[in-house]
Amino acid sequence: MKRSSSSSLSKSASSSSHEEEHHQHKQQIVHDQQKNNFIEYLLGHGEFSTDVVDQLTGMVSLDQMSAVISTCQELNNADLTLYVPPNEWNDGDDVRNIITIMTATPTTKWIGRIDTSKVTKMKLGEKWNTDARPTVVTDAWLRFIASGKFPSLTSLDLSSCNNITETGITELVRGYPQITTLDFAECDWINDASLNAFSSEFTQLIALNLSGCDITDASIHALSTGCKQLTTLDLDFCHKITDVGIIALSNGCEQLTSLNISNCNNITDASVVALSNGCTQLTSLDIFRCDKITDTSLDALRQSHPQIKGWQYSSRF
Repeated sequence: MKRSSSSSLSKSASSSSHEEEHHQHKQQIVHDQQKNNFIEYLLGHGEFSTDVVDQLTGMVSLDQMSAVISTCQELNNADLTLYVPPNEWNDGDDVRNIITIMTATPTTKWIGRIDTSKVTKMKLGEKWNTDARPTVVTDAWLRFIASGKFPSLTSLDLSSCNNITETGITELVRGYPQITTLDFAECDWINDASLNAFSSEFTQLIALNLSGCDITDASIHALSTGCKQLTTLDLDFCHKITDVGIIALSNGCEQLTSLNISNCNNITDASVVALSNGCTQLTSLDIFRCDKITDTSLDALRQSHPQIKGWQYSSRF
């Protein structure tokens, strides 16, 4: 009798175990179905990427899914701003990360949740840091920026952005003619041909950085005829520039107040004389390592331009 009782108990336990497994299997089917519905909703209505959906479904439990779906729907329908950058957006990493997101989903509602309408100054580039060269910046990015998302933009830093061309820059300036400040420092694509191509488009430009660019006097001549409103120009390490270019600059850009020609070792006294005669509003001049300039021309410039305060940047004073 004991054996029969033991056998009966064993069968009962086995049956109970099978029922439990069957119940768990049914629950798993329901869970999988609800999870699939959740994934389909996020992909179809939330406008998330598949990577984001994978992360969400891995984090959210079964009993939380309906609440998340409801929240996603409300967020999707709401007039919600997720991010407002500073007016002077000078964190290059942050700028590039956000624009990467914006250009990845240009036709979705989520792009409107990033409000860049008040950005006046933006840094896409990086100076003097080869490890952080912004290779992600392309002409496609410039076209996106020019499409209307940055209506207040007046200053743009593109230093070391070497995957763009004069075509992208021209489209940008035509889209935003109010841009008055551009930084092209260390841009390998900047040369005489590119500057000649778009200098006529930059009629409102007041500040330009060309430090480290491979340009000659031809570029400076193009600027002097196309960018007559220039007040600030940086030509540091533009080794090929000579007196010919600086004389053209002094004749064409009479509103110049700040000029950096440091490390331009082909510049002589002739340039200083031309600046003295043509750029009467000059207040800052950097001539560091311009070894062909003598004290004679500098003394004359000091007397004619007592307002110059930038002498401390020169190796000669």
